[in-house]
Amino acid sequence: MTVSKPPGEHPPQDDTALLTAALNHTWAWYDAQISRSIQVVNYALVGGAILATAYVGAINGKHYPLAGPGSGGRNRAHSDYSPAGDPAEPPDRRG
Repeated sequence: MTVSKPPGEHPPQDDTALLTAALNHTWAWYDAQISRSIQVVNYALVGGAILATAYVGAINGKHYPLAGPGSGGRNRAHSDYSPAGDPAEPPDRRG
């Protein structure tokens, strides 16, 4: 009587090829995941740099409504604000 091998068993010399294929697949998957993660971070950094440049440009160009809410079109720190009154109004002629 001959001894039969269980199904799915393979010769030991195939272990090296199978291990190599599994490691190559795992490394390719890992490399793809890391590449995508780095791309997301790079896009976020570039987008943040563009937005920061636009914001600073709007403030330096005195385009306060473009700079966002809270600027209100008149930034007292950068305008010719006077507590005595608005310099655009004519002086009061009453005595």
